[in-house]
Amino acid sequence: MGSYQDGETNAEYQFEREPGGNATVNHVNAESTLNEKQREAFGSPTPDILTGKYGDTVTAKAKNMAHYETLDGKEEMKIKLDEKAQQQSFKYKLKQAKPLTVKYVDEDGNPIPGVDNKIITGKWGDTYTVTPREEIPFYTLIDSSEKKEGYLTEDDQEIVYRYKVSEGAPVVVHYVDEKGKTIHEDKKLTGLKYGSRFKEKAINIQHYRQKRDEITGQVTDKQQEITFAYEKNDGKPVIARFKDDKGRLIHESYLMYGKHDEAFDGSEKNKAIQDILTKLKSDHFTLQDIQGNQSGKFTDDSDSQYSSELTYSLEKDDAPSQVKVRFMDKNNQKDIATEEILTGKYDERYTTTPKFIKGYHLVYIPDNTSGTFGDKSSEVSYLYEPDIGGTVELHYIDKDTKEEISPVDVKSGGVDQAYDFEPKNINRYELSDIPDNAKGTYPDPNQTIKVYYSYTKTKAKPVHVIYQDKDGKVLAKEELDGVDKKWGDSFETELKSFTGYELKEITLDGARVPEGVGAFDDAKEQTVIYSYDWKKAAPVYVQYIDDDTQKEIRPQDEIVDKNAIFGDPFESNMKDIPGYIFQLGDLNGQTQEGNSIIGKYTDQAQRITYHYKQDKTNIVVKDSTVYIGGNWSASDNFESASDKNGDLIEFQNMQVSGAVNVNKEGIYPIEYAYEGVKRTAYVTVKANKESIVAPTVDKNGKVLKDAAIKEKVAGKQGNKNVATSYTSKINMGVYGIIDMRMQPKDNQAKVKEVRLPKTGEATNQVALVLGTLMMIVGLISLYVRRIGKL
Repeated sequence: MGSYQDGETNAEYQFEREPGGNATVNHVNAESTLNEKQREAFGSPTPDILTGKYGDTVTAKAKNMAHYETLDGKEEMKIKLDEKAQQQSFKYKLKQAKPLTVKYVDEDGNPIPGVDNKIITGKWGDTYTVTPREEIPFYTLIDSSEKKEGYLTEDDQEIVYRYKVSEGAPVVVHYVDEKGKTIHEDKKLTGLKYGSRFKEKAINIQHYRQKRDEITGQVTDKQQEITFAYEKNDGKPVIARFKDDKGRLIHESYLMYGKHDEAFDGSEKNKAIQDILTKLKSDHFTLQDIQGNQSGKFTDDSDSQYSSELTYSLEKDDAPSQVKVRFMDKNNQKDIATEEILTGKYDERYTTTPKFIKGYHLVYIPDNTSGTFGDKSSEVSYLYEPDIGGTVELHYIDKDTKEEISPVDVKSGGVDQAYDFEPKNINRYELSDIPDNAKGTYPDPNQTIKVYYSYTKTKAKPVHVIYQDKDGKVLAKEELDGVDKKWGDSFETELKSFTGYELKEITLDGARVPEGVGAFDDAKEQTVIYSYDWKKAAPVYVQYIDDDTQKEIRPQDEIVDKNAIFGDPFESNMKDIPGYIFQLGDLNGQTQEGNSIIGKYTDQAQRITYHYKQDKTNIVVKDSTVYIGGNWSASDNFESASDKNGDLIEFQNMQVSGAVNVNKEGIYPIEYAYEGVKRTAYVTVKANKESIVAPTVDKNGKVLKDAAIKEKVAGKQGNKNVATSYTSKINMGVYGIIDMRMQPKDNQAKVKEVRLPKTGEATNQVALVLGTLMMIVGLISLYVRRIGKL
C-alpha cells in the first residue's frame, strides 16, 4: 500500500511473526530404584504441550503429585520458543518420609535404661523390616519376636517392644550406731527388679535418732549393702540446786548434759560442783546433805523434765564474833545490870533493847543497837542515870512485834506536876494509838509511869529484780510490788539460770552483795540486778564419714576460738576428698542444705558430720593384638565401666580417642574416658609370617637340589596357628629316589605368645633334623646299591 504527494512517494509494510515450534514439557521420575507403591504413586503423567509465536517466552508449571517434589525445588520453568520443536523436563524425587521409631520399654511402658530407641528414616514408600532386640541384659522379650514389615509414610510411626525385667540381686540394710555397732537386725530387700529404683526409709529404734531419713539407689546384678547410722538421743539434763537451810537458792543451778544411757556424776567429785561448793564455802556455807541420785545414766524419758534432780543443802556457819550488850551508869561507867552476850550465824541480823532497871532511867541509846554477825565482835552500851524524882518513860512500840522502835524518852518533873506529851515522829513508822496515860501527873520519887505509843511500819516501796547480761541486755524481769509489805519486812529474790550464761555478780542499788535478799524500804524503790556473762564456747568437732561403711575417711577437724562465747556464730565447709562424692552435712544430727554448715557455739561440745559416698566411677579395658588386614573396633578393647554410683555404663556412652591403622605395624594407644576418669588400652598390629625356607644339605654341608624344609607360620586374630611340614625330593640318579614327608602329630598348636629363637637356636634345630634325614638317605642308598649288585 502506498500514496503519492507533492512528488514524493511513501510506502508502509506490515509483517506478522510465524508460529514457533511447540515446547513439550515432560514429567520424569528421577528416582533410580522404586518399589511398586512408589511407582504407583507417581503414575504416568502426560506431557504438557506449550505453543506460541516464534520468540515468545512461555511458562511451564510442575505437576502437583502426592509424595513427590521437583528435584531442584522449582515449580516453574521459562521456555523461549524458536522455529524448532523443543523437549524440556521437570525431574521429580520422592519426599522424605516421617521417621519410624522403634522403642524398647519395660512392662510399665518406661524406657529401658541404657537402651536407645532405633530410628528408621528414608523416603516415602520405602519398605522397612523390624525385628526385636534379643540381647538386652537382664530383660526378656514379652511381645512376639516375629519381624514386622511396612512402608514409611508422611505420618510418624512407632513400633514398641515390651520386655520383662529380671530380678536383681538383694539389698541388705544395716542399722548401726555412730561407732558402727549393729543396733538392730539387718533387713534384706528381695524380689526387686533389675534396674529399678529402691527407696528405703529409716526405722524407729528406741533411744536413737537417725541421721538420714531415707536412702535411695538402683537394683543391680550384685548384692548391695546400705547402712543407716543412728546416734543416741540426747538425755534429759541433770540439775543440781544449791539451797540454804530455809530452802532458798544460794547459787545458780548447775546443769549436766549427755546422751541417753551415758553415765553422769553429780557428786562432789564433779569438778564443776566442786568449784561451786568451794565458792559457797568461802561465803561461809557448809554442806549438810545431798538429796537425789548423784550418779546414774541419762534418760530420754519424755515424761520427765530431768534425768535426775539433786539438791545440795547448805547451812550458814556460826560467826566467831559476839555482841556484848552492857547496861551502865553514865556517871561512873559501871555496869548496873548483868551484860548480855549475843551470838549467831554469819550475816544473821541481831537487835538489842534496853532494860528497865529499878532506880535508874535510860538516858542514852547507842547507834549500833542492831546489825549482822560477822568476823568482828562488837559492844552495845546503854547508859542510865539514877532517878531523882518521879519519872515518866515514853516508849515507842511496834504494834505488831511489840518491840521498841525508838529510844525511850525519860521525862522527870515534880510530884503531881501535870504532863501532856506529843508522840514522836519516827522515821518509817506511822502513829497507830495514843494511850490514855499520855496525859497525867508525875508520880512520887522512885516511881515511874510508862507511856506506850503504838506505831505501825510505813508501806513498803516495790523492789525491782532485773536479770541482765554484761552489756545491759535484759534477760528477764520480776517485780516485788510490796503489797501488804511494810518497811523492814525482808524480801528474797530468785537466782535464775539462763542457757549459755553464768552468774557474775549480784548488786542491790549498785552495791555488790552475796545474795539477792534484803528488807523493803518505805522511802525508795530498790533494784536487785543479777549480772550474767556468756559462758566460754565449747569446741565443735568435724568428722568426715563414708555413709556405706560408717568409717572416717579423713582425720577429724576441730573448730575452736579461744575468744568465742556461747552464741557466737561459726561456719564450716565440706572438703573435697579424692575418691569420694559429697552427699550432705549435718550439725548434731540436723541436716543443712549446701556445702557448708552454719551454727552457733554453745557451752557443750558439738559435732559436724559430712557424709560421703565412694566414687565408683571405673573403666576396665584390655590390650589386644591384631594382624595386618584384620578387623578392629574400639569396643574390642572395652570390657566394662561404671558411673559414680556403681551403675553400669554402656559402651556407646564412652568417649574414645585414638585410631588404629590395621594396615601398618605398630602399637596404638586408645584412650577411653568417662566423667574425668581415663584408661588406655594398647593395640599391637603385627605382620603375617609367610613361609620360611631352610636348605637341606648332605653330611658334607653341600646343598641338596630340590630339597627344602618349609615352616609356615600364619597369624589369626590374637592366636597364632603354626603348621610345620618337611619335604625332601632327591635325584635318585645320584642318591636314589626318595619322596619323604614328615608331619608332626599335632600340626596346629595355638599359642598366645611367639618367642623368637635365640641366636643359633633355630640353626641347631634345623641341623639336627637335616642330620637325621641324611642318615636315613644314606642307609637307603646303601641298601639300593647292594640290591643292584645282586
